[in-house]
Amino acid sequence: MSLYDQFFSIINQKHVFEILKDIIKKDFNIDISDHKKSIEIFNQSFSLLFQNNNIENLSELNKKLLNYNINEIKKDLNTIIIKEEPTNIFQKKEIQNIQEIENIQGIENIQGIENIQEIQGDNNNNNKEKIIPINIPSSQRDKLQSSRYNYTINLRKNNIESKDLRKLSKIIIPIEDNYLFCLPLLKIYIPELSIDLIFQQEKLIHNHKRNYGIYEPIENHTIYKENIRNITIDIRDMTNIKCKNYDILKVNILEIKKNIIKFTCSQIYRNDYLVGDTIKIINNKNQSLSYLLRNPFKIIKIKNNIIYCNNCNINDNLDIFYDNIDMNLMNLNNQNLLYFNLE
Repeated sequence: MSLYDQFFSIINQKHVFEILKDIIKKDFNIDISDHKKSIEIFNQSFSLLFQNNNIENLSELNKKLLNYNINEIKKDLNTIIIKEEPTNIFQKKEIQNIQEIENIQGIENIQGIENIQEIQGDNNNNNKEKIIPINIPSSQRDKLQSSRYNYTINLRKNNIESKDLRKLSKIIIPIEDNYLFCLPLLKIYIPELSIDLIFQQEKLIHNHKRNYGIYEPIENHTIYKENIRNITIDIRDMTNIKCKNYDILKVNILEIKKNIIKFTCSQIYRNDYLVGDTIKIINNKNQSLSYLLRNPFKIIKIKNNIIYCNNCNINDNLDIFYDNIDMNLMNLNNQNLLYFNLE
């Protein structure tokens, strides 16, 4: 499993959130699983930290993620509490927090991680159930013949129980030059969860030459479905046109000459892949190339159906040519994120 898949996996998200929640609980006596702004900071930090750090170790990346969230949530909560208590209540906990962060290990070293449980509701006062936010990126789709607008997610494979999906709260999606984005509205279908909703664009984020829209549902809805193994995410425009193009590329020819990699693909649809985007290799059946292709690559040139990438980690003396390769490419910049259970 690639570093990207490990970092964005549901298991890792839950793991880091639990640690972050415990640290904030000690300092503020606030459970951030009920705090909307803190959850938003946490959810948005994954893409930000992954794109802006050249780290190849999950443990170090998780430490960066924790440190960033602690600082950002500190700022947010201090602006609320400072009105009642002018003392910076984090000062006395700073050393303890640093020590806790240093002890964080990557998901590959966690024993029994498959048994992580979702946050359960308190049994006190109102017996109000607490639900943990769940994020599902389109990069974790289950089929190669799919697109970012129409794909299937295996919930069991991602350690998600369908009964824990209570509300589709938010979608972050790249704004592209196609028919879907002629209006600031999207139709979202997830038939297995009986979701048929219109989402409205609430915010716009610009990053790496692309714009990303944050969409929220315009009506309230509640989900309760048990024993659902797979869900199908179907994103359409207001005229209800379904996307039929696939955006995972089939690579036919691979050429590595010095530090330039050339992927000759079957077909590339316009705007699905752009210069400056980051791609990752998936479904690589050639084990002898795994060590060369384990990290994502940045596109430096696209000509016809050939993608050129630069990798400074490759030995300058390499000269490799495969004309019958079996692998696929995915564009990491073009993926969307679904957020469940946010208040």
